[in-house]
Amino acid sequence: MSDAAIDASGADPTMASTPDAPIAQALEGDGRATPRLRLESVSLTLGGRRVVDGVSASLHGGTWVAVVGPNGAGKSSLLSLLAGLRRPDAGEVRLEGRALSEWPIAERARRVAWLAQQGETEGDIAARDVVALGRLPHHGLFGAPGPEDREAVEAAMRETECAAFATRRLGALSGGERQRVLLARALAVRSSVLLLDEPTAHLDAPHQSALVRSVAHRAAAGAAVAVVLHDLTLALAADRVWLMDGGRLCLDAASDDPALHDALVAVFDGAIAIERLDRDGRVRHLVRPLI
Repeated sequence: MSDAAIDASGADPTMASTPDAPIAQALEGDGRATPRLRLESVSLTLGGRRVVDGVSASLHGGTWVAVVGPNGAGKSSLLSLLAGLRRPDAGEVRLEGRALSEWPIAERARRVAWLAQQGETEGDIAARDVVALGRLPHHGLFGAPGPEDREAVEAAMRETECAAFATRRLGALSGGERQRVLLARALAVRSSVLLLDEPTAHLDAPHQSALVRSVAHRAAAGAAVAVVLHDLTLALAADRVWLMDGGRLCLDAASDDPALHDALVAVFDGAIAIERLDRDGRVRHLVRPLI
């Protein structure tokens, strides 16, 4: 768990205050009044165990949500339902007010970008080509990428600092380098929904902070973002936090809500402490393990 305190807004003081125009233009509709994604009493059973149990929640444009909880709480399973990778046993997932299962795959892929917990670890394909796969929903398998596609790929690689090894093969990269390439692929989609499952795996502290800034930037541009995180300090930089335990959504609250902090301490059996820090007028929260 990182000891670095993160600005609760996730904002980067060096980043422009207005979203990038290409990102903003890629988003359809506002998404703040009507949820981009909505879980309606959703349940999922895997291996005879109820891993998601009656969850209802909304993911709105302009907001990024951190999904947290103990191991086995159902975080990754919940995200896979949002991405449409699994169908619920009960309940429904709705994308922009329409059942997720009713969307054509290509249209859904343009709207929902996904980074899995376990991405590719080998491959005889150049990093830039991996990132370019994120543009396939926009031009199709046999369509030729245009200037907008190439610009999106280059921008995503600059943002994740992987342009320097753009021509290297995926299998030759370190774990952190691969993770940045796969993150760039998700960002290159420029979707209205961004779902990331443990994206900080293998990343060092500077790149973890950079990821938080990228996520906040996407939300500022109008995207709806949900990120599964184990690092609670990073999670408390989100706009909202979904606290999972035993497959249930225990709490959906603003990251600075004292009730959330109390619930986190309870769910983690009092093994953590949350400190509120005020530095230069900016509120931060720091989570420390109690030893």
